[in-house]
Amino acid sequence: MTPARCFPVQVVPLLSILLSPAIAAGQADGAMPAPDSGAWLLLIIIGIVVIVIAAGVLVYSVRLVRAFEENTASLIGALKVLTPMPVVTLSDRIPDGIDGSLEVTIAGFSSSPLGQVTVIIAPPPGLALENDHITLPGLDTGETKHFWIGHAPTRKGRYPVRITVLYRSGDQERTMEFTRTVFAGIPGGPETID
Repeated sequence: MTPARCFPVQVVPLLSILLSPAIAAGQADGAMPAPDSGAWLLLIIIGIVVIVIAAGVLVYSVRLVRAFEENTASLIGALKVLTPMPVVTLSDRIPDGIDGSLEVTIAGFSSSPLGQVTVIIAPPPGLALENDHITLPGLDTGETKHFWIGHAPTRKGRYPVRITVLYRSGDQERTMEFTRTVFAGIPGGPETID
């Protein structure tokens, strides 16, 4: 090894030995003093208070959510009583590829009878119905009516049917609109091999 190449190898350990007391002194000056026992006690008390407050907030939040759920359920029940309405359902499955019938159920879901109830059914293309509306002169409380509407041969698939319900509740005329899905054939089942 030539002296020019040896010099950096010998200087680095020598410098580290000479500078180590200065580095240690600088680290000692920058270090924080250890807190006394009074400071530790204060930190422990503050931590306990924070934990107790957080537990209290959590318990209060759970009680508030439960009270809200109970009040919401009773409010919905009261609105159902105060807002009489018919419930309309369709059979969710019909046969595919042959003529068949779509079952329509209309129930009086209220505490008082309803006046004239008209159900208008708007099927999508591909689901052809013989009749697209049903009209009842009235619907008593808890009364349920079943109707069957014929349909033409329908290809297997999913058909979203739009339903509009017009009805009288006392002196008021009301309207509801919603969608029900009708499946032609048996959807999602595993195919069997004969």
